[in-house]
Amino acid sequence: QKAGECSAAFPRQPYNLVVAGVDLPGLGGVDLTRRLRQLAPAVPVVLISSGDQGNVLDALPHCHIAYLQKPFAVSMLLAIVRNLLPTHEAG
Repeated sequence: QKAGECSAAFPRQPYNLVVAGVDLPGLGGVDLTRRLRQLAPAVPVVLISSGDQGNVLDALPHCHIAYLQKPFAVSMLLAIVRNLLPTHEAG
């Protein structure tokens, strides 16, 4: 979904995880993350960029946020998602 659509839809249908591009047209990943933090401070966010923008996290609270620079291995994305999402133990 487009970033603006995601932030508008979030109150009606909360997401468990958001993956967004830093350089999205219009509402970019950083602004999207700021909006989502107002609605749900603990929602995990993975920000992805094709350029070196690792300092983008400096402008955001670090809790529940990860950054990936393209290109990256799918295994790296999966490891980040596993670390960000809460684990559910069988009970």
